[in-house]
Amino acid sequence: MARIIPSHFIRCVFSSRAVLCAAALLVYALAGPRPGAAAGTHELDITLHPDEARLTGVADLDVSRYSGTRAWVLLAPEAAISAMRVDGRGARYERNGNRVAVAIPKNASTLHVEYACRFDDPVEEQPASMDNPGFGVMASISEKGAFLLPGSGWYPGLPEHGAHYALTLRAPRGVYAVTTGKLLGHEDEGDASISRWDAWSPDDRLPLAAGKWIVQRSDDGPVPVVTYFSSKLAPLAGRYLDAASRHIAFFQELHGEYPFPQFAVVENFFPTGYGFPGFTLLGGRVLALPFIPETSLKHEVAHCWWGNGVLVDWEQGNWCEGLTSYVADYLSKEREGPEEALEYRLNTLRRYSLVAPPELDFPLTEFGSRTSPATQAVGYGKAMYVFHMLRTRVGDEAFWQALRDIYADHLFETISWDTFRETFAAPNLLGPEGAERFFAQWVERPGAASFRLEATRTEQGGGWRVEAGVAQREPAYDLTVPVVVRTRGGEEAAVVALSEQTLRDAVAISTQDEPVRVVADPDAQIFRRLAPDEVPATVDRLRGSSNLVAVVARSLPEEARRLAEWVLISLNQREAMILSEAEAERSLPENDVLFLGMPGSPGLRALVQATPAGSMYLESGTLPGIDVPGGADTVFFVDKRPLVQGDAPVTAVLALRDGAGLDHMAPTARKLMHYGTYGCLIFETGEALAKGRWDVRNSPVTVRFEE
Repeated sequence: MARIIPSHFIRCVFSSRAVLCAAALLVYALAGPRPGAAAGTHELDITLHPDEARLTGVADLDVSRYSGTRAWVLLAPEAAISAMRVDGRGARYERNGNRVAVAIPKNASTLHVEYACRFDDPVEEQPASMDNPGFGVMASISEKGAFLLPGSGWYPGLPEHGAHYALTLRAPRGVYAVTTGKLLGHEDEGDASISRWDAWSPDDRLPLAAGKWIVQRSDDGPVPVVTYFSSKLAPLAGRYLDAASRHIAFFQELHGEYPFPQFAVVENFFPTGYGFPGFTLLGGRVLALPFIPETSLKHEVAHCWWGNGVLVDWEQGNWCEGLTSYVADYLSKEREGPEEALEYRLNTLRRYSLVAPPELDFPLTEFGSRTSPATQAVGYGKAMYVFHMLRTRVGDEAFWQALRDIYADHLFETISWDTFRETFAAPNLLGPEGAERFFAQWVERPGAASFRLEATRTEQGGGWRVEAGVAQREPAYDLTVPVVVRTRGGEEAAVVALSEQTLRDAVAISTQDEPVRVVADPDAQIFRRLAPDEVPATVDRLRGSSNLVAVVARSLPEEARRLAEWVLISLNQREAMILSEAEAERSLPENDVLFLGMPGSPGLRALVQATPAGSMYLESGTLPGIDVPGGADTVFFVDKRPLVQGDAPVTAVLALRDGAGLDHMAPTARKLMHYGTYGCLIFETGEALAKGRWDVRNSPVTVRFEE
């Protein structure tokens, strides 16, 4: 299937239906309209035929600005054109893939196009992996709904900036359509429903979604908010209307005015997570989750400012996912409290360290979209950290004002990381040299900082003296590393400055009370690659494993092998071997191992027994630091083996409790990928009853004297 870039503002796709970036640029170069001519207003009359997986359309395009030249119309290659006329006369045209070159006579005004096209990309309603949020689906029309990405060529489009399309869409009664722009209204007429839009998009490319929805609206917030939900989810509309209004008000205060006429939350018939200008398209299973209104929805609303408001220069790297993650996801945790914010930062570092090893790492200037755990860890996680480090460097007021300035100056314009560098190069922020160094090391090259702490203490006079040194690995970074000495009575802080020329530096800290511990960067303010000892075993460890083997216990039925395949796909481990218990008994490699079902043979059971979590579970049916509720039917845990320091192999177990069967394990297996930062999970019929993480005691940035 096509590799799409579904980064909430679709820019490039590669498919037979794709409107390629290069082609679009070529269109502008070859067939530019008269200089200074205004973009036209065009008319689209579309009819959906869900039972036939197709649409028919009539377009009347204002081509007066192309007088005496050729107009390049972008349309799906599969579209059958039944009529093409200019001012009522047959038009001469040539087709080349998704481009239709039409000769426009002098003083001509209207290009009339009649066409039909079938869109039937296969849709997986319960995908194993969420690593590609579009699942390769470009365009699909069925009785479950319609999903047409901007690059699918579902309408005849002209490559001109600022064009408006008067869209009228007809569909079976109760089926309404959503696109970008201003909603003019929905109406029912006989056995049909009609949706009317003044359709417009900042990037001049229109998506389309349609479905049998109940439409509900709220005008209580800064702008109208609308939900398009199925009858099953319609009772949730109030929560989404309220949450979306609150999020819009929050971001208006943080960044500036909301840039679109309304905001809509739209249910899709498969589990997408898209944000388009003025609406988000989320799968019904996603919308039903209770935490989505305060998490994913907030992220999608933020894209109206970053990605759909201020646009991304894709050739220079997608910055908007990192910024949106920062202002929506991270800032929400920060508002909950400092501990929640610290845990978010640590989880970001853990995920990056687990799933983005150096061989999969890349500069932020090369990030396009999330297609794997590694691309998510870099393009979302590292980029989020870049904005956090900017904020810690320049201070809250200056940071948020800089973002407000960027938004005000570049709304509906395309920007790159260079725009952020130039903004933060102001003398009152990083200054030109500081900004150049900062963006060069964090954005233009791959990787993360890596450093260790060395510390000694000596008693002197009536107090203590601590010598703390911080040494970084190459490639070196310009870093200001906070160092904290924790004593029996409080703490003392200092900083150590490192640079590309200074790989190690030290500081002396005097304390009155006895020092018990020294920590470098105790609040995880610096983006760094964690040492293996700092990263507890989690689901993400399995996703990042280079040698994972799955073993199906002999106690499970034959169909468990298919479930194992599904689990491995969800963990981005399609190539991992699946062994039966008998096959695994012949060789006990030092691989990471995932058991489906508790193994029965002594040799394989020893791999479980070798971990602290496995040892406790086998002995008592409980897990360290977590209670197993009585109603639980499935338990998952992953832990390191043997009990040594370093990057030890892990054993993971997805086990059934007494009386449970494979039908209990299947819904749990589908949920594992959503709990990447956890080491143990307890489920009942696919619902998480309890979850936990293992403690970390050993760290190269911590020196303990006494506890």
